Amino acid sequence: MAGSMTKALTRITTLCTLLMLAGCERSPAPAPAPSPSAATPTTPATSAPATPAAATPVEGASLTLGCAEGDDPAQEAGAIAARGGGMVQRVSAHRLQVTTPAGAQVFADTAPFDEPLEGEDYRFCDRRDGYLLLQHRDGGTFAGTLIDARTGTQTPGGLRVVIAPDHSHYLATAQPDGMDGEEWQVLSIDGKQLASTTNALLSDDAAEPGIIATLDAPQWSTAQQLQATATCLSDETQQWQVRLVEQAGRWHWQPRRDCAGAPTEQ
Repeated sequence: MAGSMTKALTRITTLCTLLMLAGCERSPAPAPAPSPSAATPTTPATSAPATPAAATPVEGASLTLGCAEGDDPAQEAGAIAARGGGMVQRVSAHRLQVTTPAGAQVFADTAPFDEPLEGEDYRFCDRRDGYLLLQHRDGGTFAGTLIDARTGTQTPGGLRVVIAPDHSHYLATAQPDGMDGEEWQVLSIDGKQLASTTNALLSDDAAEPGIIATLDAPQWSTAQQLQATATCLSDETQQWQVRLVEQAGRWHWQPRRDCAGAPTEQ
């Protein structure tokens, strides 16, 4: 009995910070624009890479880019060699350069460099199907910058980016320090925020508010609708598919389940 109660309390504690984002089904807010000082365009490259061929979306197939855990320079060097496509170069310990047909952009870290969760830094993560993803840590928040490899256009990214099959919009996930859950944002392909949520489902019972399930494995349907797998906190074998829908100007995950017996945080 004590072991079961301890396990439940531990799971509640690790997820309680998500409740500070209880407005996960809130109205959209303007997306932050990339900091002008973060990426400083330089003169157009004299030998820029050839323009990548336009992406040909596969019906029903989401395009996912992601960042690996850790900040080992050797890990980043391997990623640049394997997936940089000649477009990414670590020019110094605190300067990352991305070169597209539009020119070169330099992403410079800001001091203090050796203090955990202070300053800003950039790291190359992934390149797929005409897009590049950089990890951008700003203080204690780990998010990212998405770059169109054809035009050099920057939009808000995340530790994971999932682009819809028609390339009209995408999901970006961020990890604030101290929060086991994630912030999820849906944006148009030009970076305009359309919806903001988290990877958690809250109870519909006003008398017993709290988190009843977590979300994972986000993907886009053939109808360009974001969906994910929900898992009950009370029983991890209880899983079902949910989709993000707009109702009266607010975003909700549907369909709902009670997850009877799920522990909740008051």
